[in-house]
Amino acid sequence: MGSKLGFLLSMFIAIPMLLFFGDLFCLSAIRDNLDAASLTASYQISIDGGLKQRTIDFIKNECGASIAVVDNADAKFGEALGFVVYREYQPFVISSEPMVVSIRRSAIIGYIYS
Repeated sequence: MGSKLGFLLSMFIAIPMLLFFGDLFCLSAIRDNLDAASLTASYQISIDGGLKQRTIDFIKNECGASIAVVDNADAKFGEALGFVVYREYQPFVISSEPMVVSIRRSAIIGYIYS
């Protein structure tokens, strides 16, 4: 009888802990996805000479996120253009409000990766 009661009481600790680790796993997966998409966006921005609609559409279709320029929006050839890729996430137990997961990157206009 005591072990059944102990098992039931341990569920009050185990279930929130599982939900917390689920939130951490989801946040990590979203961050990794945004990081991979931001590298591709950096390459496209470098080739296109700025943030174009095809890059915005790529980020939206690839990971359901948004992209915005934060530094030097009118960058010329050889200058750095800073941008952020972000997405909202509704956590299970970490917060009652949506969280914004973002990755900040920069691209050198005209620099071709090899």
